[in-house]
Amino acid sequence: MALALNASHPLASRVKVLIGVDPATGTLVDLARTGVTFTLDAGVSGSVDTPIGKGIRCTGSGTDSRGFSFTDFSIATQVAHEGTLFIVVSKMTGYGGNGSQPIRLPGSTLASNAMMVGFSQTTGNVGLNDGNLSSALTEISPTRNIVGDNQWHSFAVQQWSAGGWTALNGALFMDGVDTGVAMSNKPADRMHINGFARNMSTSWAGDFVWMAFFDKKLTAAEISGLHTSIGAGNAFALVTGSGAVVTPPSGVVTITTVTPATTSASVAYSYSASDATAYEYRLNGGTAAALGASPATLSGLTAGTTYTLEIRATNGSGASAWSAARSFTTAATPPADTTAPTLAGTITISSLGSTSYTASWPAATDNVAVTGYEYRINAASSWTSTGTGTSANIAGRTPGATDTFEVRAYDAAGNRSAALSKTVTLAAAAAGGRLSVVDPLKNNAGAVQANLTGIIATVLRASDFTAVATVANLTTGSTGILASVTHASIVAGTQYHLALKTAGGGIGITGPITAA
Repeated sequence: MALALNASHPLASRVKVLIGVDPATGTLVDLARTGVTFTLDAGVSGSVDTPIGKGIRCTGSGTDSRGFSFTDFSIATQVAHEGTLFIVVSKMTGYGGNGSQPIRLPGSTLASNAMMVGFSQTTGNVGLNDGNLSSALTEISPTRNIVGDNQWHSFAVQQWSAGGWTALNGALFMDGVDTGVAMSNKPADRMHINGFARNMSTSWAGDFVWMAFFDKKLTAAEISGLHTSIGAGNAFALVTGSGAVVTPPSGVVTITTVTPATTSASVAYSYSASDATAYEYRLNGGTAAALGASPATLSGLTAGTTYTLEIRATNGSGASAWSAARSFTTAATPPADTTAPTLAGTITISSLGSTSYTASWPAATDNVAVTGYEYRINAASSWTSTGTGTSANIAGRTPGATDTFEVRAYDAAGNRSAALSKTVTLAAAAAGGRLSVVDPLKNNAGAVQANLTGIIATVLRASDFTAVATVANLTTGSTGILASVTHASIVAGTQYHLALKTAGGGIGITGPITAA
C-alpha cells in the first residue's frame, strides 16, 4: 500500500512538508507537496534499515556534507508567523568514533558533532538565532547523551512571532519532552527548508527517517502524540500505508501423521517458524483450502480412495512453500449389516405385586454390536426402548391380571432379534378391613331407623379425619343395626368414623370404630 498523508489526522491540514522514506521503494517522498525532487549528496547510496524502518544514512568525515537536498520550501510565506519543525532520526552504532558524540541541532554558528537541516540555499542551519542555540544545546547534551544507542529520537523546534519572522521566539522538544531551551532573533534570510545532512566539520553519523513542518505552533501534547506514534516499518500517525512490513512465512511445514477413516482423516503437523497466522492444505495438487490447528480433521473424503496431502503456512503477506507430500488411503465402505442380534435365555420376573413387577433378561450378542433393547406388553402395537439396559420396571398394571411380556434386541443397522416372552400373573387386590356398627341407627327423636336402604357411608380415618373410601347402598336391619362396611382401603386395627347419609336426607356420624 502506497504511503499517503493521513487526511483524518487532526493536524493533517497544518502539514506543509512531510518527507520520509517509502519502505516499499526505499526512496524519499514528500507526502504534503507535489513535484518535489530529491538529490542525495555524494557518498549517500540510498535507504538503509533502521529500528523503525527505512532511512537515509548521513555519515562522513572532514568537511563532507552527507545527506540530501530537496525542492526549497519557504517558511516566510506562513501568514501566521509560527511553525513547528518535527524531525525523526535514528542514531546508529558502530560507526568510527560516533558512539561518543551527541545529536545536536546547530545554530548559524555551526557546532561540531552535529546534524543540520538547511534553512536556506546558502546557510543550511536549523537554529533560530545566530549563535545561542548551539551553546544552549551544549548545555543539555550531558543529560541528553543519546549517541550510538541504535534507537530513534525526535526533535521538535517551535517558532513563533507576533510581529513577523525577523524577531522569533522558539523552543526545543526532544523525544516529545520540552527541553527548556529557548530561542529568538532568527534572521529573515534563514526562512527556507531545503535539505538534511550531517554538518560539515563533524563526525556525527545517523539515519534520517521523517521530517514534517507545520504552519502552527504545536502544543506539548501534540508533539508528544507525534513522538509516541512512531513505530516499526516507518509507522507514523501522519501517514497511511506504513507499518511493520510482513513477509511471507519462511519456515517448513512437516506432516507428522495422517490417520484416515472412511470419509475423513486426522492430520498432525508442525511448523518450524513463528511467522504464520494460518495454514492451508491441498489434496492431489488441487485448490488450497483452510486447515485448522494441528491435529486437524479433513472431512468430505471418499471411502477407499488414495490422496496426496500437502500443507503450507500463511500470513497477511503470502504463503510458505508446500510441505513434502504425504499419501494416505481412506478405509473402504464396510458391507451392509443384515445380521440380527441373538437374544437367548429366559426373562426373570421379580418384585411382583398386584400392580407392578420388574422384568430382567440376558444380554444379547451381534456380529457388529448390540445398541439397545425394547419391550412390549400384551402384543401392543409399539415397543418401548430401555436403551442398553437389560431390565424394565413395569407399573400401573391391573391386580390379578395376566400380562405377556416380550423383549427383543436391536443393532445400529435396525436389525432386531426374535423376542423372548414371559407370562406374568399379578397378585390379587387385598380384601381390605371391615367396620361393624353395634348400636342401632336412630333419628333426632330417638326412634330406631329399621329396614332403611340407600344409605351412603364415607369412611374417615380417626387419626386425621381423612376420607379413605365411600360406600353406597348400605341398609339397616329390623333392629336398626347398619350392615358391616368393607373396603380395600380400610386397614385392620385402624380406627375410623362413619359419616352417614340416609335416602331421606338424614345425616350423622359414628364414634370411633376399630376395623377388623
